Amino acid sequence: MEAVSKKQNLSANEIEKYEETATNSFLYYLYVMGQVNTGDADMLCREGHIFVAEQAEIQRLAMNGRAIFLGHCASEALKEKKHVVRVFIRCNNEEEKRDRIIKDYGIQREIAESTRKRFDKKRANYYHVNTGKKWDDFRNYDVIR
Repeated sequence: MEAVSKKQNLSANEIEKYEETATNSFLYYLYVMGQVNTGDADMLCREGHIFVAEQAEIQRLAMNGRAIFLGHCASEALKEKKHVVRVFIRCNNEEEKRDRIIKDYGIQREIAESTRKRFDKKRANYYHVNTGKKWDDFRNYDVIR
C-alpha cells in the first residue's frame, strides 16, 4: 500500500478510505455510463485506479521472489502465477473473535460485534466488487484455517 500511495500521491489512510467505499451499486453503473456518454475513455473512478495500481504492485513484488500478501485481492493479482497458495484465516469461536477485537483494536465490548460485522461486510463488498467472487466462498482458497 505504501508504494501505491506514493505513486498515486495519496496517503495510506486515503487509500484505505477508498477501499472502504468500494461499491457495486447502481450509482457506480451510472457513473461509468456517464463516462461513456461524455467520450471519456477512462471509465475507472478513483477507487478503480487505486485497485489497478495495487494489483500491479502486488504482481511486481511477487516477481522479486517469495512474499506474503494480506488482502487487497492479491489472489486475483496472482491467479496466473504458479506456486501461489491462497489462504483464508477464520475463527469459528465468536467469543475469541470478540476478545481479539477488544484487545487488538481497543474496541469497547458493547460494540465489538457490530464493528466486526461492519468491517466483514466492507471486506466482502470490496472483494466482490473487484473480483466478482464471494469473499467467504472457500472454493476461492487453497487453505482454510
